[in-house]
Amino acid sequence: MVKTKGKEEIFNIPANLFKGWEGVGGRLIITEEKVVFTPHKVNFQTEQVEVELSSIIEVGRRNTLKLVPNGFYIKDLKGIEYKFVVYGRNEIIGYLSNIIGKS
Repeated sequence: MVKTKGKEEIFNIPANLFKGWEGVGGRLIITEEKVVFTPHKVNFQTEQVEVELSSIIEVGRRNTLKLVPNGFYIKDLKGIEYKFVVYGRNEIIGYLSNIIGKS
């Protein structure tokens, strides 16, 4: 595990985040406090997304194009749903489910 700005990184992996019509490519970093998605600069949508772990109320599996089992989602207190595509989703879902189960 690596430290980022004083916070330990639990995951730091390539990912896509669906933002409307675009599957934005970038990196998904999950620290002890938040989920951070940083897009590559070549995307149309380049804003970083940060979700505090304490604001996540739901996490679950999703399939890309309703067929490919490589995605997961998180939903926050505001009702915003973030849809990610990653390799190794079960480990991430397990970690986040454990965290939100403790809150």
